[in-house]
Amino acid sequence: MNVLVVNASPHKNSKTERFCKLFEKYLSVPYKQINLCDYNIPFSDGTYKKIDGDMEELRKLVLECDGLFIASPTYWYNVPSILKAFIEQLTCIDSKLWQRERMLAIAVHAPHGGELGVFNAIVAPLNMFGFSLVGNGYAWYAGGRYKTSWWGNEVKHIANRFSK
Repeated sequence: MNVLVVNASPHKNSKTERFCKLFEKYLSVPYKQINLCDYNIPFSDGTYKKIDGDMEELRKLVLECDGLFIASPTYWYNVPSILKAFIEQLTCIDSKLWQRERMLAIAVHAPHGGELGVFNAIVAPLNMFGFSLVGNGYAWYAGGRYKTSWWGNEVKHIANRFSK
């Protein structure tokens, strides 16, 4: 098992990054963590053609992984544009991706709501690429709206599922 951990926040040291750190803490298999804000990820032009920037390296990491953990903030009930661009730039390798099934899990920072919009924006396209959401593989944190840390326990359980 080889896991790719993706911090989709466009900002360094974001609240979203705590999901990645917690996931990595409980993960007992090899992993690579990337911060999308560290890469030049070009926007799609609406076709399936390759537009590289730093995507050649990122596509290789995605192809090599057996599991993908994405932590994302909500931006107007959706994912940040950097994550949308990242997912869209995978379309040129979709025929390679869906040759085998890969695990998927998501953690979302949603202090103002919109966590289901993020879920849909990630799971629908990645499922078409052969990624399958692990059982109970979705955690979200609503900030101060709820005084609970259940999301931390969920991320721990997700890491345990990836570690088997």
